[in-house]
Amino acid sequence: MTEHPEQTEHPEQTEQTEQTEHPEQTGHPGHPQPPEQPQPPEQPQRPKPRAATVVRWTAFALALAAGATAAAFAVAAPARGRLPGLATANDGRYTFAPLTLPQLPSGKPAPSAPGSGHRHYAALPALVLPAPQEAPGAAPAAAADCADYAKLHEDGAHLPVVLATNACRSAATASWTAKDGTRTEIWLLRFGSSDEGGAFAEALVQRGSLKAVPQAVPGDDDATLQAGQHATIRITPPTSPTSPTSPGEAAYLTAGDVVATVLLTNPHGVPHQAFRQVLTLQADLLN
Repeated sequence: MTEHPEQTEHPEQTEQTEQTEHPEQTGHPGHPQPPEQPQPPEQPQRPKPRAATVVRWTAFALALAAGATAAAFAVAAPARGRLPGLATANDGRYTFAPLTLPQLPSGKPAPSAPGSGHRHYAALPALVLPAPQEAPGAAPAAAADCADYAKLHEDGAHLPVVLATNACRSAATASWTAKDGTRTEIWLLRFGSSDEGGAFAEALVQRGSLKAVPQAVPGDDDATLQAGQHATIRITPPTSPTSPTSPGEAAYLTAGDVVATVLLTNPHGVPHQAFRQVLTLQADLLN
């Protein structure tokens, strides 16, 4: 009989069996296991899309409510000028409607156009400054006779001769009294040319003496005029130290072939800003 060797005589088989009985030892013999890596900290969970939408709409609603509250407060709050102690002091200026230039005859240029000679072809009453809102019920400007203008002056006998010599063609006038008691009177005289108008204006400066402005002295020429215009200011000195404003202020305004007289009177004093305003606006209409 042939003898068979026992299986226990094969150590490699036993070693293999032992290795299979410990499956967790997967490393190679003689090589240490690598240390375990630390786990990163858990990230906070992002809000769900629906929660983020709710947050955005809530913020929008709060901003909208704040804006509506501010707008309501602004509308309901009284104007600064109506609050006691905060109203802006009135310097005497008036409230005029926006100026509109009159219609020119067909084919005629404006007085400021090149080559026009500063002649005014529009109807003369339409070039007179209309009354402000502070003078309700004032009559509109109307045509007048050149000789009637001479009645405003002390030297009434000499001025008609000067008017005829310089060929005064037509006249227009308007007057109004504002709520503050200041009376305004405006006269426009049209001549045949700028030279004739300039000659008459020079005669007014030398010999003119308005009855409404007695003892007149030169005033401040601080009005804003247009190119080709000139104004000579005459004022009555204040009557008392307690009333620094003049009771009468006048201006002779030359604008091409038209000579204007702007006259403001008030026994309690003429607001200088009102006089300057009326003169400047009348000059604008004559440009």
